[in-house]
Amino acid sequence: MDWSQKFTLTLTSIPVAPIAALRLAYPMAHCVATPPRGLPGGSALGAMAVACLLALAPGTARAGDPAPADLTAIAAGEEVGPLPSGQTVTFLDAFIEPQTGLAETWLTLRFLAPRIAADGDVDFDSASLDLDALCDGPGRRETARIAAQGAKIDQVVIAMLDRPIPRGESDIDATSYYGAYLPHESGCIWQ
Repeated sequence: MDWSQKFTLTLTSIPVAPIAALRLAYPMAHCVATPPRGLPGGSALGAMAVACLLALAPGTARAGDPAPADLTAIAAGEEVGPLPSGQTVTFLDAFIEPQTGLAETWLTLRFLAPRIAADGDVDFDSASLDLDALCDGPGRRETARIAAQGAKIDQVVIAMLDRPIPRGESDIDATSYYGAYLPHESGCIWQ
């Protein structure tokens, strides 16, 4: 059974009523998708599926293509933290991804967070606060830098990985958490 069949099987086995409280752990890459805050359970199922699939998909950019070196002020290997969970993460890379059909451009920032591993001490509930902080900090700063260069970022995706994984590839033993946000001058708005 491939990853898409496992994901589909997982989603179709979930009763619709308790979706709003669900933390969906994707079995292949431990992708975690949560229903958007404030949406009723029935409408959250589609949002969860889309968010998780989009987080795993390489977008319209070629998989593995990093953003230009001058994209971010954060240097690869730079540590960020401590975050709300107490962990410090390491910046891996960034991607600017035009989303064909949505007429949007997304900025994805990926961070190495070994403490989210299956045997680590940072669970998703704690890491979700870290995702928010990474968007409100580096995510907003990088969005403002890109805007100053004349480009518009419509969505910021923050990825936390327990180990480096080349963009567009999967690792059955890896744990990764994703957060999608609308950048706003007052802060990131979780999607």
